[in-house]
Amino acid sequence: MLKKAISIVASFSVLCLSAYTKDGVPMASFADDLYQEDSIYAIERAGALPEGDAYKDLEFYGGEAEINNINGASTRALPSFVDLSTSPCFPPLGNQGNSGACVAFATTYYQFSYEVNRINGVTSPDDRVVYSPKWTYNSINLGVDNGSYMTDAYTILSNFGALKSADLPFDSNYQWIPGNTNLNSDEMIEERMEALETRVSTFYSYSLPSTGTFIDNPNDSDLFTIKNLLNLGKVLTITTPITYNYKNGVDRNNSTIKVNYRCRGGGGHAMTVVGYDDNVWCDVNDNGVAEDCEKGAFKIANSYGTSGASNDTNGFKWVLYDALNEVSANNINNWESYLSGTRVQALRYETSSPTFWYISVSKNDVHYVGEIEIDTSSNELSDYQFRFGRSTRGSNNPSYANFNMLPATLGAGTYKGKILFDYDYFCSPISSYYNGYDWYVKFTEFATPYTFNFKVVDSLENVISGYGTSNANHTKSVNIGIKHGDLDYNSMITPTDSDMILLYIAGEIELSNLQYALADFNRNGEVTMADAAAILQYIGQGGMK
Repeated sequence: MLKKAISIVASFSVLCLSAYTKDGVPMASFADDLYQEDSIYAIERAGALPEGDAYKDLEFYGGEAEINNINGASTRALPSFVDLSTSPCFPPLGNQGNSGACVAFATTYYQFSYEVNRINGVTSPDDRVVYSPKWTYNSINLGVDNGSYMTDAYTILSNFGALKSADLPFDSNYQWIPGNTNLNSDEMIEERMEALETRVSTFYSYSLPSTGTFIDNPNDSDLFTIKNLLNLGKVLTITTPITYNYKNGVDRNNSTIKVNYRCRGGGGHAMTVVGYDDNVWCDVNDNGVAEDCEKGAFKIANSYGTSGASNDTNGFKWVLYDALNEVSANNINNWESYLSGTRVQALRYETSSPTFWYISVSKNDVHYVGEIEIDTSSNELSDYQFRFGRSTRGSNNPSYANFNMLPATLGAGTYKGKILFDYDYFCSPISSYYNGYDWYVKFTEFATPYTFNFKVVDSLENVISGYGTSNANHTKSVNIGIKHGDLDYNSMITPTDSDMILLYIAGEIELSNLQYALADFNRNGEVTMADAAAILQYIGQGGMK
C-alpha cells in the first residue's frame, strides 16, 4: 500500500498537528498524509461479501419493529460515552491474520461470545467463554478463502450454535476439518451437542438514512437508536468499505487516537461496534476550531490483534459520526476537495444504507437431535443442502424446514463424518411428540454419488430411534414411539425406568433433557422420589405396556 507524499509542514499548535496550504487555503494535514492508507487492512483482503437486503426474508430475522420498544421515550438522556469492550463478557481482541475471516470474527468471536457470556451472567474475564470463528468461517466459505456473508454466519449460529475456540482454535486452514481436529470423536460430538443448546434465536437490523447530511453534531437524533442499543448493552456488527482517510484526534481523556473521518470505497470488511464517544474530536478541516461536525465517533473492534491495521488505535477503529453522512456536514476550508477518491458512506457496504446488526441468544432444551453420518466424494459444496421435518405416522407427507448443510472439505472435497441438528420447533412442546410421528431427513440437489445414515438421539446421544429406512429422492425417516415415563426408550414402562429416576436422584447417572421430561411422571416440573413411586404404582395397576 502506498502512502501519499509528505507535503510542506508548517507549525500548528492545536494537538501538535501540522497543516499546509495551497493558494492560501489550508489543505489536509501532515498527519493526514502520514496516516492515510489505501486500505484499513493490515493485509489487502476484502472479507465481507455484498449482502444486499435479501437477509430481510430470512425466517429468524426480527426486522426493525423492535426498535420502537427498545427506544422508549426518544428524549431519554444518554451518557456521553459507552465502551462495551471493557466488559468481562467481551473477548480479547482476535486476529484473523492473512485470511478473509472478518465476518466470522465479527459475528461469532466477538458478538456471539459476548451475548452468550451476558446471558450466562459472567462477571469475570476468567469465566468467559470465547467461540470459534473457525467453526463459522469454515462452515460458510465453501472451501475458499474469499470472504463470506454476514447473514450466512447468523444462519450457522442459529441452526448449529458454535464450538468454543478452545476446542477449535482459529488457524490458517480455511477448509473444513483440518487434519489435526477430529470433529467426529466422542469429545467433539459432546461439544457439538452442547453447541445446539445455545444459539442465535433472532437477529435484527437498524439502518441510517442513505442520502444527504443527517448528522451534524454528536447529539443528533439520527444517532439515538444506535447509541441507545450500545447503552443497553448490545454490541453491533457492521460491514464497511475498506478504504478510509484518517488522522490524529483526541478522545474524552485527551489521549491521541487515530480517527477515520472519510470513507472512500473499496472491498468489504466486517467489524463489531463496541461503543461511542461524543467527546472525540478530529480537526478534519485543520482550522484549529472544534466544530460540532468534527466531534463524536463510534469505537469498533477490528480483528487484527492489538496492533491492528495502520489506522487502528490499539486494535480498535474510531469512525467519526460525520463519516456516515453521504455529504459531510463539514464544509470549512473545502478540505474534502484535496483528498483522492470519491466519498462514500461509512459502515455501508452493498446495503441500501449504513446498517447495524444485533442478535438475541437463547438457551434451548434440546430433545430430538438428528444425527446424520454422510460420506460423499462431491466437491460441489454449494449443492449440499438438506431438509428435515416430521409427519404423522405413515402419512409420508412431511412438513419440511430447509437447512444449508455445513460445507465440508477434506483434500479434494470429500466429507465423511457426522452432522448434528436440533428438530427444534418440530417437537415443541416435547410432550406432544412422544409417539405417532415419523421424522425425516432429505438431501437435495446432490450432483455426485453419496451415502448417508440417519438416526435420532437425545442430548446425551442416547439413541431414541435407530438408523432409518431409505425412501425415494434421497430421503430417510425414523419413527419415534415412546411413552411418558419410558426413560430407556423401549416403548414400555418398566421398573427399570423407576430405577433410573432413583439413580438420577442419587447422582449416579445423568438424564438427558428428554429423559428428564419423561421422568417427570406426575408433570409437576421436577423429578423426585414421587415420580419413581408413581411409575411403580402405574406398573402395579397393569400399565407396563
